[in-house]
Amino acid sequence: MYRYHAMYLYLPAGLIWLIWLVWKIFFSKKKLSPKRLILITLYYAYIMMVFGTTLFPIQNYPLTYPPIHNFIPFVTVKELITTLPTSIAIKQILGNLIMFMPFGFLFAFFANKNQFLKCVIFALFFAVSIEFIQFILGVTFVGSQYRSIDVDDVILNTVGAILGYVIFKITPHFIKDPYLKTENIDKGIENNAIVQNQE
Repeated sequence: MYRYHAMYLYLPAGLIWLIWLVWKIFFSKKKLSPKRLILITLYYAYIMMVFGTTLFPIQNYPLTYPPIHNFIPFVTVKELITTLPTSIAIKQILGNLIMFMPFGFLFAFFANKNQFLKCVIFALFFAVSIEFIQFILGVTFVGSQYRSIDVDDVILNTVGAILGYVIFKITPHFIKDPYLKTENIDKGIENNAIVQNQE
């Protein structure tokens, strides 16, 4: 029997980030402002944390009960509301929503203009990818379905990303403008680098 914790993901992911950071600061012609580097790092760390939370621990311990998969929308949500205490049901539903809110919020920041549909598509793809990886790990590497596959998770995750996107859009300009200005700073740095290379 074995058990792999999320650290097996975080350590190599951190190494990849460190290599990228060194390359971006010292070798890349496309320079980024410190604020933008921090925001990209946060987005990368967030994605890794979602994978770490949803895919780990990976173990092949015998299951006490087989996982129940759901491919019908809102069946699980209805069961949570009708069978569990209200506080637990709300916690489960909000957990899926909140987990993907940073995805939509940061996506809106990096988008050059209103790209709501693209945010929905990317969030949906990300959520489906998690369920698919769980399935692949369950039937191959782990040897059993260690996590349930649920379409309601995909729906709630996508809605959470939409909420994050909307929250960014309604955030007052005086809060987000200092960070949005980094977009122009980055373009200015990049243009200066191009001019210098041409000279």
